[in-house]
Amino acid sequence: MSLRDRFSRLIQDSQQTVEYWRDVAVTDFTRDLHDRMQRMGVTHAELARRMGTSRPYVTKLLDGGNFTLETMVKLSMALGGVVRVHIADSDAVTHWKDVLDSEEQQPSAEAPPTEERKRRSG
Repeated sequence: MSLRDRFSRLIQDSQQTVEYWRDVAVTDFTRDLHDRMQRMGVTHAELARRMGTSRPYVTKLLDGGNFTLETMVKLSMALGGVVRVHIADSDAVTHWKDVLDSEEQQPSAEAPPTEERKRRSG
């Protein structure tokens, strides 16, 4: 068995473990959190202040700490967001698109209205 085959087998085996998928979820959440903080111009110290906790605690979390769902919600709320959970097939690629209620209710002039919009407007 070649090195490439062994490596491929190792990855396939790891994808069958809870630890692998937990780490994927933590990495995705942490990446989203960092992106949101950057867009909002929020520092670790400011996030800690908003959460009522210490800067070192926030830094520990952002460096890949062990998140509980409650901690994820607190972090999200401190940045004006919420946590959404989605279950997908393990081999699927998920693309998220956030649409604000106000955007959804006003169809774009570029795109024809969807069936749902047609029902709402008529």
